[in-house]
Amino acid sequence: MDCWCGGIRRRWRRPLAIVAAVVGVAIWGQGTAVVYGQGTPARANGVAGAGAGVGPVLERHGDVTIDWTRGLVIARAAAAASVRAPSPEIARIEAERRARAQALAKIEQHVRALHIAGRPVAEWVPVAADVADAPGEGPSALRAARLRRIIERARALRIEYESDGSVSVDMGVALEAVRRLVHGATAERRPKPWLVGDRERLPQRPPSAIVVDARRSLSAPRLGLVLRGEQHRYGAPTIFYRASARKASGSIRRSIRAMVRDGRFGDRVVRTRVKAVDDSEMVVELPDTKLAAAEWARAVVIVILGPS
Repeated sequence: MDCWCGGIRRRWRRPLAIVAAVVGVAIWGQGTAVVYGQGTPARANGVAGAGAGVGPVLERHGDVTIDWTRGLVIARAAAAASVRAPSPEIARIEAERRARAQALAKIEQHVRALHIAGRPVAEWVPVAADVADAPGEGPSALRAARLRRIIERARALRIEYESDGSVSVDMGVALEAVRRLVHGATAERRPKPWLVGDRERLPQRPPSAIVVDARRSLSAPRLGLVLRGEQHRYGAPTIFYRASARKASGSIRRSIRAMVRDGRFGDRVVRTRVKAVDDSEMVVELPDTKLAAAEWARAVVIVILGPS
């Protein structure tokens, strides 16, 4: 007499387990991952719902990758197990600590080399040892301490443990955190429309995202670009995609329409084009009221770059 275990005969349990494992691997390979720094899901290939007309924007510098589409600076590091450790489990603790420290050092080096408004981050946020202010005092020392905290709070995106106690890790820091730190130090202190009694002038349904077609004006991503309409300026969290061609093709149009319909960016996505661009500003074809409403709603900006 066959034994029943949870409603499944024992002789069928092994074949069903194999089938479930195969299906699980297939689903995992096509699954989604939460984008750190933007809080939105993206496909494993980096472009969810964007279609074939656009693709991710990646800069690789050895073990460091700047993922402009996910908004991350990602560093990979590995550490070997100590031969003096009594067991691989104990060696793994020290190896992971050293691997994380190496990854953070690589991230800090590349973050300081990024440019905002034509100047490297290292000039906006000097190293703590180089500031003229007294330790722990003054705006320069405060910004240096904040940048250090941003680096130290990097997320572990991947950790691999080897049987001998060695460890390799991928650590990631959000570009948006760096942008906000620098823009917070350089932003103009100006009244917002919704703070001076003009909030009723804003649209009732503010944009949740702005798709900016910059194929003819911009071919490389820039950190800290500020959108400007007629007069209003909006320093927004920005991600970048790259178009396959400068001219509007059917696949690019379909890709942009798919991004507009993509629920990850909300249900009020507006499209616009670039009129002019420089190191710090991007003039777009949007009225000030709509741009101010996007700032009030903290809308994300999605820039479509031209081919490299």
